[in-house]
Amino acid sequence: MATRKNPQIKRLSSDETIRESNRELTSQVMRRAYELSDQWRPEDKHTADWLRAESELVIRPAMEFLRTRAGWRVELALPGMAPNDIEIHVGEQLLSVQAERSTKRTDGQLLVSEYTSSRIYREVTLPQGVDRSKIRATHKDGVLAIELPAETPKTSRTRTAASSTRGRTSTQKTTGKKSSSKTASARPARKKS
Repeated sequence: MATRKNPQIKRLSSDETIRESNRELTSQVMRRAYELSDQWRPEDKHTADWLRAESELVIRPAMEFLRTRAGWRVELALPGMAPNDIEIHVGEQLLSVQAERSTKRTDGQLLVSEYTSSRIYREVTLPQGVDRSKIRATHKDGVLAIELPAETPKTSRTRTAASSTRGRTSTQKTTGKKSSSKTASARPARKKS
């Protein structure tokens, strides 16, 4: 299998796939928290069991969300991850990053290991105005950078037209569409007596 230089982005037609991944992960954490809990513990210990189960099963990488001139950028710390191990899903309103790292060693007898197999999961709500078709990701020096370009605004032409009222000029924005309604006069209509 050839290794990619940058992670692949999967564009989804809805957020349902991302929500389903989140539900599966929550279910796994819930099962593990139940395994850790003892029935005779005080109520406040269940939160500790949940947090312990979550930390055993999933890692939430450090993240920065930046506003840039071109849109937004999400940066995640993913040291030791190869681009092939990273999955990026873009839904209608959600972006998720998932990765799984396995640390099985086959080149000698293992005496001590502090490495763990880990599942990484992070979900971000996309800001309004992101051009989903132009999202790009790069992975360099353990940092995943996801560029979220802003949609380009529809161009509108501005024209200056001379007004019939006392020689003033007015600026009107047009979108290129023909309008069947007449522009209202700048002066209020006078009543005939």
